[in-house]
Amino acid sequence: KHIFELYDTEQKGHLDIYGLQKACEAHEIYLDQNQLLDFFNAASTDGKVISLKDFSTVMRRENYY
Repeated sequence: KHIFELYDTEQKGHLDIYGLQKACEAHEIYLDQNQLLDFFNAASTDGKVISLKDFSTVMRRENYY
């Protein structure tokens, strides 16, 4: 939960694709558009946002594909 909160800089309780990109860049993680979309699509269960539950699930995987 703590790591998710570091990425949820706007404190919305979820990350949209733009929030994910901003958070990654703020933490000096630079993904190209394809990598960002791949991660977002693998993490998001609804295709709109990454919830705390989504984030926790994907971060426990060894490979997000």
